[in-house]
Amino acid sequence: MRLANLISLIGGELQNRPLISQITGFSSSLHTLKPGDLFFAVTKSQIPQAIAKGAYAIVYKEKMQILDKEIAWIQVDNLELAAIKLIRFLLIRNGAKLFSLSDLALEFSKLIIEDKDVAILEDPFTFLQHYKQQKFILLSKSILLKLALDPTPLPPVKVQIVQTRLFETSFIFQDFYYERIRVSPLFFDYFQEVLAFINTYPIPFEFDKAKFFPHFLPHFIDNSFRVCEFGKSDRVIITEPDCSLLPKEAEFLQQMAPWAKKLYIAFDCTLPNFAIIDVAKLPEKLYKSTFTYALVQNFDIQMLAKKQEQKNLL
Repeated sequence: MRLANLISLIGGELQNRPLISQITGFSSSLHTLKPGDLFFAVTKSQIPQAIAKGAYAIVYKEKMQILDKEIAWIQVDNLELAAIKLIRFLLIRNGAKLFSLSDLALEFSKLIIEDKDVAILEDPFTFLQHYKQQKFILLSKSILLKLALDPTPLPPVKVQIVQTRLFETSFIFQDFYYERIRVSPLFFDYFQEVLAFINTYPIPFEFDKAKFFPHFLPHFIDNSFRVCEFGKSDRVIITEPDCSLLPKEAEFLQQMAPWAKKLYIAFDCTLPNFAIIDVAKLPEKLYKSTFTYALVQNFDIQMLAKKQEQKNLL
């Protein structure tokens, strides 16, 4: 792309008179940066390394010293907005089809869709460095609003739910029976958004990878608090990285297992019915508690077994 066209496109201001007149690619990561690329400098500290790796242009926000006069230095008021403007141009030029999904549906998409023609747009900078002119773009409503583009509508999809468990759903999709897929019925509506896309545009997928969905994630533990095989223990620690989902999950857990002994624990979220403790005190809290399910704000589950082993050695 010609440098002059790019500067006009992203609303930037050229700060020098470089020798280069074109760039060949875009990146915001030193790991994927190639000679000839334009580099979005999210942090100043990356710029010297970007120059050393052959960047032809640096896009940045805050005023800074020009380190290499041969390459282009482009200052913008808003780095993310500059990336969004570039993405909008690329998508229109390449005729990509856009599909708006909820944030949780996008997380499922990243796990189960396996197709080189599909790209997921969550973060503008990450997207630019991985964009390979894919035909289908899945993105959130918030990003879509920034792009000011119209999405391609998806027709409703027919899915017959056969059986639900706390962490699993069995269903019929495209006349095929999928038994005990690791998608909690709590999140099946989001999963179904992805099914609607797959149903409309047949692409490779792998439903088994849904078990890595990070929300309401079950960890079955043995008597030594080691993680064991799914379903092989009567005690489960459920981790959740998003505090805003914890109340909904606690309510769902009560509905699905009213008979069970439950613990609700958070570290920095003030929530009704949740004990607020320091994460360092979590192992001792769990060791001393009787529970079937412990719903806990996200933490390193491996720390429990390590702490237990240390305790046993004393």
